[in-house]
Amino acid sequence: MNPRRFRFSIATHMAEEGASVFHIAEILDHTDTQNVKVYVETVSSIADPVAKATDAVLTPLVRRFQGKIVASPDLPAFESLPNQVIPAIAPHLGIVHLDAGGVGMCGRDVGKDGLCRLLPPVSCYLCPSFAALRDGPHQQMLNSIEHFIHQAEAISDPRILTQLDKVRIAIRQVLDQLGHSQGLR
Repeated sequence: MNPRRFRFSIATHMAEEGASVFHIAEILDHTDTQNVKVYVETVSSIADPVAKATDAVLTPLVRRFQGKIVASPDLPAFESLPNQVIPAIAPHLGIVHLDAGGVGMCGRDVGKDGLCRLLPPVSCYLCPSFAALRDGPHQQMLNSIEHFIHQAEAISDPRILTQLDKVRIAIRQVLDQLGHSQGLR
């Protein structure tokens, strides 16, 4: 298999599995989504053998959720740091869930590292210093982000949509981990 065929096959497989055009473009290092549409329209029989041979190697490369999952905000999430609950509120995206427990806890030491330069709570899912609460409103966050992407797709900067797609993938990974750990899947 030559590199060009491999790229075509892996992108086709990703499209079959439901990956967004933004995610496929990122994996293939495309600057826009225009050239990705050919992969979305390809037949699945090409990608299946490649997927079986490469999934174990490629899955860690696209892992977005870098944090950990914790059971309760009452237990210490990070050594030598007080629990800093991250509320599940992002009014700029229409996410106004007033969940008193929040989505998780931040493991960043503000005194040592300074304030977070990201956009909590949305960006937290991509941060290695994030501890997602087992009972946090992750599904509601995912639904709100998907709703925002759907509503703003035609008028938003593609870079913002790509960043939100990364967050969407990370939240799905959290939900998958929670489903596996609770025996739901």
